[in-house]
Amino acid sequence: LTLLLFAGTVRATDGEDLLRTVFAYHGAIMLFIAPDTGDIIDANQAAAHFYGYPIDTLRHKQIQDLNMLGPQEVAAERAKAQAENRNYFIFPHRLANGEIRTVEVYSWPTQLASGRTVLFSIVHDITGKHVAEQALLDYQNQLSELVAHRTEEVLAARAWIEWLLIIGLTVLAVVNALLVYHYIRRRQAFRALAGEVSARQQAQAALERAHAELQRFAEITAHHLQEPARRLGSYAQRLTGQLAGRLDDEEATLALNFINQQARRLQNLLRDVQLYLAAHQPRGPMERQDTREVLNKALERLQSRLQAADAEVTISDLPPVWLDAPRLNDLWTVLLDNALQHRRSDLPLRLEIAGDRISDRIRYRISDNGPGIALEYRERVFRVFERLASTGEGTGIGLAIVRRIAESTGGRAGIAESSTGGCTVWFELPGREKK
Repeated sequence: LTLLLFAGTVRATDGEDLLRTVFAYHGAIMLFIAPDTGDIIDANQAAAHFYGYPIDTLRHKQIQDLNMLGPQEVAAERAKAQAENRNYFIFPHRLANGEIRTVEVYSWPTQLASGRTVLFSIVHDITGKHVAEQALLDYQNQLSELVAHRTEEVLAARAWIEWLLIIGLTVLAVVNALLVYHYIRRRQAFRALAGEVSARQQAQAALERAHAELQRFAEITAHHLQEPARRLGSYAQRLTGQLAGRLDDEEATLALNFINQQARRLQNLLRDVQLYLAAHQPRGPMERQDTREVLNKALERLQSRLQAADAEVTISDLPPVWLDAPRLNDLWTVLLDNALQHRRSDLPLRLEIAGDRISDRIRYRISDNGPGIALEYRERVFRVFERLASTGEGTGIGLAIVRRIAESTGGRAGIAESSTGGCTVWFELPGREKK
């Protein structure tokens, strides 16, 4: 632009030499063009290098030989430049090797010393810029198409989303209605169940009260029957003593003996009933008990009967337990009495007593050399009033007492084989206080 201004202001009389010097040696592409014919009057070395023609060859060409646009297209470009208020034209120029380059042509009328007016044109290669602008334009067009396409997709997706939202809201409304319906039904069922539970609780409470009353009645009955049974036995013994030697009737003697025997049996039965009724609850403080000491006291009370049976008792380790003393005493007394009642008459009684710790419980065992109990009867004998033999003084409650005491503490009781030839009765008790 500076060169064009310079060319337009220099006068032929004093500046043509300077203009020629700039024209010849400047690195910009420069042409002198006849405005009426388009003949290339002169070209500088930069133009020859750019177009690939020698300067003499360029001097014999017209600008139309280089410009790829026709007259109408050139006129359109000139009008476009005027409309865009720019001082250059954009043309595609062909080089000697056939390559097409996009150029900006800046032209300015200049009068030479000869008086001839020419167009002083400077050519600026903008092929890279033009390609970039074209690429940018193409990218903008593609972007516009992509935006339009995406907009259509978004609108279509929005329509689907709206339909899905409507369907989802409808489903949600139906689900909520079902939930409300089920909630109402469940609430009604819960109320009915609550009423049923309340009725069952009331029935359970009534049953427990009835059971407690029955338990109390049985305890009181057994207690009050003890005195008549004791008196019956006492008077039978007194009558037998008074009539001794004076009663010649053998049948009457047998009757008195039978009354005395049945009175003792009734007393034993009432005693065991009382023990069974009291077996499920403590009758003293729950504390650590020395099992060996309690067992020794029971052995002392039964010493005369043990001596009569020529009994030999072997006691191994007996870990202490957590129980009240009365029920622990009942356990050993009942089991020793049971062994004495059911011993073999042809052999001396042999008893082995031991205990083992199993986790937090103690399992005690008492084994004898009696007749034993067949496998099919080992569960039956723990029932109340169950006796395998019709003879003897047993009440049929002893083993039931043992199991009830064990189960009341969370333990068990059972019968197993014995190494001494009879059977082994085992039962479990807590080895420590329950937390």
